[in-house]
This record gives sequence, structure tokens and C-alpha cells, in this order.
Amino acid sequence: MKKLISIVLVVVFICLFGGCTSNSTMDNSQEIEELKKQIELLNTENKNLKTELDALKLTNEDNKTENSSTTSEKDFPLFMAWLDQENRSSERDMYESIINGFVYVDDEIERGWLDEGSIRFLSLIKGSAVSEQATTQDLIKIYKSLDYKISDSTYSIRDFFCIDDYGNSTNTGIYNFLETIDQLEAQKFDGKDIVFVDFDGNVTGWDFDAVGGDAKIAETLGISPELVLIIMHAAVDAGFDVSFG
Repeated sequence: MKKLISIVLVVVFICLFGGCTSNSTMDNSQEIEELKKQIELLNTENKNLKTELDALKLTNEDNKTENSSTTSEKDFPLFMAWLDQENRSSERDMYESIINGFVYVDDEIERGWLDEGSIRFLSLIKGSAVSEQATTQDLIKIYKSLDYKISDSTYSIRDFFCIDDYGNSTNTGIYNFLETIDQLEAQKFDGKDIVFVDFDGNVTGWDFDAVGGDAKIAETLGISPELVLIIMHAAVDAGFDVSFG
């Protein structure tokens, strides 16, 4: 900046004290052009310097933010752990979406039709059992069948998704799902012990791999393998000890 001011003063000095006479017009013009070039060069350098300074300021702000975040995690570990957990998607989110799906389809049927969303919901529940060529009446029949008791058990597919009096999901549906499998061990799974129950009737564990994994469970219950996974992931969130090996 000081160099720029000096050059400007030189130009002013030449013009004020005789440097701009007619006898030396050519020489003075050349000098002025040269000075202009130097001024433009200095302006360019000045802009580049400003850009570098702005970049340094941004880097400094980022460092402050990072240091602040590190300080928060260090000083408030329990709070940050809780905040992180609350921001994560719950394993039960998909399970509760199924419950909401039942409410949605119930409303659709009362109106006398099923839209594309309802068809996809039934496909998720029943899997390949839902044909793309099915009529609305066929789909309604399939939907109502979800309330029928599964053969050799005391539960229906809909019993796997339970809510309380306030509309909140409960663990009851997961227990019903596991107890249904326990009831079917003799008739459908060659007497193999899949679900482990204590003397009080409480479920303590299970081993789906003993009969072919999730696919076999889904086939026997008449639901999609994906629905089995959704229920078991909800079991994880509910505190069950589940292995997805």
C-alpha cells in the first residue's frame, strides 16, 4: 500500500512541476502508462492478499468451532451421549410404521378403495402372496385374512403389532410373534426347540437358524422375510437379546 501511494505522488509531482509540458508529452505519457501498469499490478496483489486473509479468517472460525465441539464432548460426555442417541433412528421406527400402516389401510377400506400405498403395504406384509393383478376385492380379502388365527396357533399376523389404549406401540406384539413360533414347533418345525421359554412362560431366547433362518419362519407364518426382520429389529430396541448372524 505504501508503494502505491508513492507512485501516485510521483505522478502528481510530474504534472504540477512542469513534467507535463508540450515538449515532453511523449516521455511523460510513457511514464504515466508505466505507472498505471504498476498500479494495476499492485491492485492485483492487494486483491490476492485480501483473498488469502479471508481464507485465514474462515480457517480460524472452523478451528474455533471444532475446538468448541471438542470441548463440549469433553466437558459434557453424558449429555453428548444422550443427544447422539436421541438423534439416531430407532430400531422400532419401521415396526411402528407397520402399525400406522394398519390404521391407514383400515381408513382406506372404510372409504371403499385401496390406493397404491395400501397395495405396497400388503406386499410388505405378505410378500409374494400379493399378485400385481389382484383386484380391489382380492386385496381387501387378503387384508382381512391378517386377522385370522394362524393354523395351529392362537395368534393372527395382526397380533404381532399391538398398541395400548393411547395408540402407542407395546412389546406385546413381539411376545405374540415369538410365542406363535413356540406354539408351532411341534406341528411345523419337527419338534425342534426354536424359542426358549422358562418355567414362568417368559421368552429367554431363540434360534431361527435351527429351522432354516428367517426365510423359513416367514414361510411358515405366511409373511414376508422382510417383516420378520422388522419385528426382530424392534425386539432389539425393546431390549431383547437378538442375533442376526
